[in-house]
Amino acid sequence: MKFSKVGREGATLLSAVLFAALFTALPPAGAQNYPVKPIRIILSFAGGTEMVGRWLAQNLSAGIGQQVVPDPRVGAGGNIARVAAAKAPPDG
Repeated sequence: MKFSKVGREGATLLSAVLFAALFTALPPAGAQNYPVKPIRIILSFAGGTEMVGRWLAQNLSAGIGQQVVPDPRVGAGGNIARVAAAKAPPDG
């Protein structure tokens, strides 16, 4: 099947117009100040894991300019931390 030159150019023009119309119709994304509350990292195991978690929270706070709070919930093989994470208020 042969396509005419006008048919190809017309299809290209039509696809370019549709592409431009699609992206001009989208609303711009506004910058949101997230997070507005301190970030909480729940630490489930004591010892070396807690030390690494505190170090991570400190460096993350310095890097993103937002307070990061380590929250140690040790005991019961990590179950206390899992329950705390499950019952945490939603962040959205």
